[in-house]
Amino acid sequence: MLHVIATVVAKKESIEKVKEIIEGMIEPTRAEKGCVQYDLLQSDENSAVFVLVERWETSQDLDAHKSTPRFAQMINQLTPIHESLDIKLLHKVK
Repeated sequence: MLHVIATVVAKKESIEKVKEIIEGMIEPTRAEKGCVQYDLLQSDENSAVFVLVERWETSQDLDAHKSTPRFAQMINQLTPIHESLDIKLLHKVK
């Protein structure tokens, strides 16, 4: 099982647009092969901070997700309206 924590910090003037773009990914991604979890969270302390919590059965499933046109479109749309993007790939220790 592969875990992904992706943190996106939106530009202040683009918070709602970033949220809309990522929300559009949720249902189609959840339907992809190997997707166990794909949840969007928003910080209570800073509304510009969004965190995607993902779990994938295999790294191949995650790679297939990242190869979709929908994923490429999301990255292209987010690029000019976010301050930062941090992606962590993790595995369960115990």
